[in-house]
Amino acid sequence: MQVPAGLMAVMSAENPTAKSADGQYSFRMAQPIPAYLIALAVGDLAFAPIGEAYQRLRRVRHSEHSRMGVR
Repeated sequence: MQVPAGLMAVMSAENPTAKSADGQYSFRMAQPIPAYLIALAVGDLAFAPIGEAYQRLRRVRHSEHSRMGVR
């Protein structure tokens, strides 16, 4: 997805944690979902972790995906 520079694009999938300098974004969804559940948003957004428990969950999920060969 290409958005104007300075804006961030997010989706109901794995998302970036920083703005892209060139406005180019791509997303990855490990599991299939119905099309009506997909959401996209573009704006002057910033990533902020919601707590240590969330960060631990992300690390666990990332290590599980690595073991399964999911990129």
